[in-house]
Amino acid sequence: MKPSDDLQKRIEILIQDYCESEKEPIYLKALAEQNQVLPIYIDWTAFFGLRSNGDIVLVPTEDLEEARWEVDERWKRVAIFRGSKKYPELKPLVAEKPFGASDCPHCEGRGRIDIPGLEADPIVCYCGGLGWLTEEEIRAETRG
Repeated sequence: MKPSDDLQKRIEILIQDYCESEKEPIYLKALAEQNQVLPIYIDWTAFFGLRSNGDIVLVPTEDLEEARWEVDERWKRVAIFRGSKKYPELKPLVAEKPFGASDCPHCEGRGRIDIPGLEADPIVCYCGGLGWLTEEEIRAETRG
């Protein structure tokens, strides 16, 4: 989904604020500034960044690889949803469950995987927390 003009301006401010923050790791701030993205879902060796125009970019943090546009719709949904937890103003970009989508078979539509002894939400479900997947994604998933 393309952000409104107002949201695009807000994302630009969020990117600038992130890059100037004293709280964020220096290497992430440098990569965010270099790629003009807001880190919205940080993983072990890369992060998903949001550009002000709504594009999602995968930015490697350990390799010398270039950032690349994310094309996988599931990953884009996951990144936006996870980012909206930290930046509530991104909620208008969160995908709504489309007609024909099903509850995620892993979390049974709850959007979370609860494990006794762990605080809530440390493990991100395959659906990213949305609680649903498209039928194509369910069929394409390989389980080990």
